[in-house]
Amino acid sequence: MSKFKVIKWKFFAVIFAMLIVCAQPARALALELRIRNDFDNTLSVAVVYYNQHYKLWHTTGWYNAEPRKTRTVTFNSSQDVIYLFAYLANSNLTWSGSDLTRTVINDKFSYYDGQSCPNGKNRVQRNFRKYTARNGVVDFRPAPAPNPSWPAAPSQPAEPRQTQTEYMLSNDYANAVRAEFYRLVNEHRAANGLRTLNVNADLQRYADVRAHEQRTRFGHTRPDGSAAGSGWYNSQNMMNTRFAENALSVATLDPDPKAAASYIFLIWRNSSGHNAHMLYRFDSHITMAFGIAPRREANGNVTSGAIFATGY
Repeated sequence: MSKFKVIKWKFFAVIFAMLIVCAQPARALALELRIRNDFDNTLSVAVVYYNQHYKLWHTTGWYNAEPRKTRTVTFNSSQDVIYLFAYLANSNLTWSGSDLTRTVINDKFSYYDGQSCPNGKNRVQRNFRKYTARNGVVDFRPAPAPNPSWPAAPSQPAEPRQTQTEYMLSNDYANAVRAEFYRLVNEHRAANGLRTLNVNADLQRYADVRAHEQRTRFGHTRPDGSAAGSGWYNSQNMMNTRFAENALSVATLDPDPKAAASYIFLIWRNSSGHNAHMLYRFDSHITMAFGIAPRREANGNVTSGAIFATGY
């Protein structure tokens, strides 16, 4: 009888331990930004961070730190990087970088990748600098720091610019991004009751051409002023066929090809016009292609253009 009680107690203890573990709340995904203002004027900061809820990069501003004070802002993000642009009121001082370019306005603003910055006064492009969190915290403290009561913030280690995005130049990386993107598109179409798309080698070559042309003239007009599909029509002698494309220019892509493909796919899926191209209903044979064109910039960074094209 005592043996039975021991076994029963052990069984209860295991079940209870499992319930305790399951009852623990999930750790919140958070990225903390501490804006430390050592100046006598207001410091305003614009931020680009990865929004975990929408799984998109979010550009927003302004976060104001009052003179000689610190402001802490917490973002729902699974990424340990954040991009910042800042300026000091009533002065010509700004803090920027060359890691990312986004559009800002004077008033408060908020938009996600795939969307445009709202209209507003002084709508201009600004260059943002990348910061990497330490233990979930980015300590942003623009120089100078005249207040001796505040210890100096630890300096961020310099990142090798020429190797930071080197992977984007690899053919293996581009092919892996394409493969995952094709899978996501066909999965998306199947979920909406549509036939899957085939990959066409000729269209693929033209998509690569168009991706490279985005570096010269972004949009759906070619550098020579002709329509986006003109080269496809002429090369295939198919003037009566349909051609559609989605275009995107990005400063960087995730080193993980699957994450990079998902990022591009989600931007286009969350835009009604771009999503319509991916979900177009065809009654005849349909092909698709995804072109990616990385290029090394003068500052050593590698940026990329991407094209999704359909035709039949």
